[in-house]
Amino acid sequence: MFAPDGGAQSIATIPLDTLTPRGAATVVSLFALWGLSQILLGSIYVVVLWRYPALIPFMYVLTIVEYMMRIFVGTLKPIATAGTPPGAFGNYVVVPFACIMLFLSLRSRGRDTR
Repeated sequence: MFAPDGGAQSIATIPLDTLTPRGAATVVSLFALWGLSQILLGSIYVVVLWRYPALIPFMYVLTIVEYMMRIFVGTLKPIATAGTPPGAFGNYVVVPFACIMLFLSLRSRGRDTR
């Protein structure tokens, strides 16, 4: 969000210089807005972890749904990039990791109630 290009070119390797100035500005704005939503969601995760631990499994479900939808939308509407952005690989790592963590969070909660 705070990068001059919103992370569009520096992180996602979207070739902004091949776009019109207005098109590049639109992409930068969209990436900055996406960064803002990530900061807000991360803040909610911290609050849940600190204050509402019973909601941790729900947050894993949200993470799984979000990243599965990223993969789905990325398949339907691919973005032209100059290289492979880190999220392209990261999406496939986060989903199974979040599934494992969801399972462990539910399993440990089940033991605490006995």
